[in-house]
Amino acid sequence: MQRWQWTGPGTVAGDRIARPAPGPGEVLLHVRAIGICGTDLHIVDGSISPLQPPSPLGHELAGQIFATGAGVDDRLIGARCCVDPLVVCGRCDACRTGAPQHCVHGRELGVTTGGAWQEYVVVPERNCYRIPDHVSFAAASQAEPLHVVLGALDRVEPRPGEPALVIGDGATGLYFARLLRSSGCRPVTLAGLRPERLSLARSWGVDEVIDLQQAPLDPRRRFGLVIEAVGRPESIRLAVAAAAPGARVVLFGLPTAEVALDLWRVVTTEITLFGGSNAPHVWPRVVTLLGDGTAGVEDVISDHVPFEELPEGLHRARNGALKVVLERDSTSGSAAL
Repeated sequence: MQRWQWTGPGTVAGDRIARPAPGPGEVLLHVRAIGICGTDLHIVDGSISPLQPPSPLGHELAGQIFATGAGVDDRLIGARCCVDPLVVCGRCDACRTGAPQHCVHGRELGVTTGGAWQEYVVVPERNCYRIPDHVSFAAASQAEPLHVVLGALDRVEPRPGEPALVIGDGATGLYFARLLRSSGCRPVTLAGLRPERLSLARSWGVDEVIDLQQAPLDPRRRFGLVIEAVGRPESIRLAVAAAAPGARVVLFGLPTAEVALDLWRVVTTEITLFGGSNAPHVWPRVVTLLGDGTAGVEDVISDHVPFEELPEGLHRARNGALKVVLERDSTSGSAAL
């Protein structure tokens, strides 16, 4: 099978290796679509290093079950699935108490261990969630970013009629804005830097968009719920500054440097800061969102790139594409590469 690997800061390389076999409780997934995430770019560029090269990345994946291991019903062969990339032990205290995202033995495909930049990948059967036939593999690749967005919103419990601010017009920022709107927050404001993305949010019914290249956010405005989906020091500080007394602030963007915050304001105005990461409990609801179109993922996917042109996909993602999805065109168990 063909695969791509991150080989060092700024470099990737393709090769061919033997197709793996699934073990007990596992399936062999024929990968049909892989989204390129900002985390992938950070790893490739060397700004974060949760795993060592050479390694295939790719944690936003969808495909079809090609083979099953012992103990897995072989009638699943051919099933169309999105995949939770977080593999946990199921035995540690975190797993047993309902917080498997903090599993002490956990690993995440494409982030802390090898991922889906390959034609086939072995995953636990329990990590596969079947998708409706009308949902494309490209759309299903967005289940992973949707799940972290939905998990973060679960933690802060958006309130109908509550003013909410999203900082960042990347794919996750847009997903946050859309789901906040559907949750009843009013008004929902999206602040970003790219007019075409802000226009997309406006077409979805987001109440207000602010182009931060044209004008700053009014420093007098305050919001009961603030989502920071960029990870830069200035946007994180803006999120805290825009929070009303008693507000909840979700720090979702991955910072690549230490950030100084106005903790005096956090303490004296009783602002609560939340981190947003994995949320295994929401996956069944993510499949529902994909099926009914609530999340608008088809609008967010800007570039469809053949898997064999992965370097081109990385180039586009690094140079302004909203969401690049690598795809394989296949009607059988073997991809046409």
